[in-house]
Amino acid sequence: MNNNRINNLEDRVKWLEDELDRTAHIMNQMMNKLSYHLGVLDFPPQKPKPNRTSPLTVQIEQDVDAFNPTEEGLLKFESFNPRHIEHREITRGRLGFKERVHRTYGNLLDKGKAFLVGDRGESDFFIQDCLKATTAGVVYYEGEGKPYRKSVEGWLERYSMWCQGEVFLVKVEDNEWIGGLYGAEQVCAYLNREYPDRVFEFTGQMAHIMEQ
Repeated sequence: MNNNRINNLEDRVKWLEDELDRTAHIMNQMMNKLSYHLGVLDFPPQKPKPNRTSPLTVQIEQDVDAFNPTEEGLLKFESFNPRHIEHREITRGRLGFKERVHRTYGNLLDKGKAFLVGDRGESDFFIQDCLKATTAGVVYYEGEGKPYRKSVEGWLERYSMWCQGEVFLVKVEDNEWIGGLYGAEQVCAYLNREYPDRVFEFTGQMAHIMEQ
């Protein structure tokens, strides 16, 4: 038999083997996908791992449309500061400040449905254990029963952040904006949950919060 003819046959056999291997690989991938969607497999087909070396660009802006926490839920805040958005003018008259507070909120305070609120400055609110001349306001509960102190403390922390403009919008690469994130802590928690083990590059007017 002619040597050239033998070489041509060997080349064709090798080519056919390669084609069969490639076709088998494609068929195997298609069967895995089909089996997964039919519920035969309890794990999704493997996808190529993304390149985790390049940083993701994250834009951070102030969420100016964030809801006022007093407009949601059953906790409400009334401030004694006339410059504050939640200001309430408690009954005036011959009574002093403390007497007026007790007359207006005494029943709620006695039942544990309200807490006195202090202000460290710049709308940084906290629960105050006793009434003082510097008491900033009262937070009260409109629901049944009485609220847990820890829940009220957490609510005041969020409300303080809202007052201070520390509610943020985040956009990662070309994805949609995510809003209503309170403080740098929630921004970090969101990014670490949605994009684990990634490196970030921060941009936007509020990018500096990630440097603190």
